[in-house]
Amino acid sequence: MIRATRETTVRQRYLDLQRAAQNSKRPTDELIQLFALECFLDRLTHSRFAKHFVLNLLNILIAGKVAITPL
Repeated sequence: MIRATRETTVRQRYLDLQRAAQNSKRPTDELIQLFALECFLDRLTHSRFAKHFVLNLLNILIAGKVAITPL
């Protein structure tokens, strides 16, 4: 197995999420899902379509079965 390095931004983010998962004793894939959701919501709120969307964050979290706990 090839070990990931910090050569690219993507690899840096992955290793940061992996380290955060180990520190919080949570699965890495859970933090990746939270990171992706957070990025999507951030992009949505800054887009020209932001006023056209009404999101119920609680429903999104429940649908994704994500625990509401801080990273």
